[in-house]
Amino acid sequence: MTFNQYAIWCINFVVLLMPHESFALDLTIDIDSIDRIDVWDLAIEDNVNYPIVPQQMQSQISQHIRTQYEYLKAKGYNIKLIRNNEVLMITIPIDNLFRTNMYNYIKKSGEECLCPLIQYLKIKEMYRMILAVHHDDTLNSENADILTYERVLYLIDWLSSKTANANDVIPYSMGNAYPITSDKSSYGREKNRRLEIFIVPGKTMLELADEKKL
Repeated sequence: MTFNQYAIWCINFVVLLMPHESFALDLTIDIDSIDRIDVWDLAIEDNVNYPIVPQQMQSQISQHIRTQYEYLKAKGYNIKLIRNNEVLMITIPIDNLFRTNMYNYIKKSGEECLCPLIQYLKIKEMYRMILAVHHDDTLNSENADILTYERVLYLIDWLSSKTANANDVIPYSMGNAYPITSDKSSYGREKNRRLEIFIVPGKTMLELADEKKL
């Protein structure tokens, strides 16, 4: 990671930890104007929903994404189809990736989880990969924010060492603010410590769909 990229990360760290307001964001695009929104400035819910796929492309896109869903599901991923079957949501237990309260080493089990996903960064802007790292309430909110930030930064560094298209990866540090179950049991805390990966159609995919070449 270059110094300029690191500087951007430092700025984004502050932004990512701030509560997101809801805006009436126009997520509808045409192919020629897809670059007019800076995805790095979007709240995570807007990023997952951007862009809204034009109606004439929806069948191609959803069929393509469903093929990826079947492939990854067969490999054992905890995976869902969301957003009208246009986006993949993969959930990986954070304990499979990192040691307890550590961030600067990905375990072998973590590499085994992540390596099959590198294919989605093979072609520039074919997909956007959104990473959201969560923690449980065993850390206070400030420390959970810092740890999830360090972990998502390290994941970006790791992906950058594997692909030239790591700029297609958008990171979010979620702290412990978004549990999916109660933190009162060890099972619940383990479920809340997670990496969510959203695989979203990118500019190249929409261009291929527009040309009926997907």
